[in-house]
Amino acid sequence: MVLFALSYFACFGMVYFDHDDFLTSLTFAIFFAGSIFVLLSVYVTSGMVKELVKKGEKLKVDLDQTKKKLIETKKVAALGAIAEATAHEINNPLTIILSSLEVVKRRVAKGELTEEYFNQTHENIKEAGSRIKNTVSEFQSYSFKNHQDNLVRVNLIILLKQVTDELQGDFKKRDINIILEYPEDVKVISREKDVNEICTIVIINAIEALNKFSGSKEILIEVIPNSKNSILRIHNSGPMIDSNIIDNIFDPFFTTKGLGESKGRGLSLAKAIMLSQGGDINYIVDEEKAHFEITFVTA
Repeated sequence: MVLFALSYFACFGMVYFDHDDFLTSLTFAIFFAGSIFVLLSVYVTSGMVKELVKKGEKLKVDLDQTKKKLIETKKVAALGAIAEATAHEINNPLTIILSSLEVVKRRVAKGELTEEYFNQTHENIKEAGSRIKNTVSEFQSYSFKNHQDNLVRVNLIILLKQVTDELQGDFKKRDINIILEYPEDVKVISREKDVNEICTIVIINAIEALNKFSGSKEILIEVIPNSKNSILRIHNSGPMIDSNIIDNIFDPFFTTKGLGESKGRGLSLAKAIMLSQGGDINYIVDEEKAHFEITFVTA
């Protein structure tokens, strides 16, 4: 086909140029045939590009829909976990209250209610009621508004030192070497209470990660400030979090412990607080090491 085209355009060139210079005619033929080939290639390629663009757009739509479905599925699963944990936290003390009142009612009917028993029952009901109240308060603590009010400039380093000082007993008890690497003064936008709570949550998680670790136990705490954000990193020498649950560790009430052992609200609460204040908290995996990274807005 190519030889036929070249022969055709060569003959055409010989007629066009009106002489027997075959080389000139062949050059003309190659140039002309090449031009047509380029034009055809551009036409075919443009059609292929348009088709690829259409397929790419459809793929993006499909991916977005799949992502939305996965997010909704995750939300439903998280709500289920919250419902289960909440039912447990409220149902137990509520059962104590109802059963205690029933016993009191029976004893009153029989004339067997003593002052001592009444006082003991009163304390049990009071304690159970407090547990329910605390559970409700924990739910309220997830509200963004609660952590957006009265934000001020606070010294991250001073507050961090307060937390590590308070946990010195835990470090010594578990033979943990604490390493602190940060400048003398770093100001961030937050609240003292929130900074204390977040730092305590993450450091206690680091301590618990070293509980069953037989190697050298170390916790490294470092602060890296810049003009926009100040980064607090907390490393521990223990094993990394299982890759199968990394995506869930910030979900409300997620825990690897048995029901009743841990409410699993620490990291999720820290996440809610940081996001409400323009910051964030993440678990960063870097090759064979990992750490929690807390991002504060620099004051």
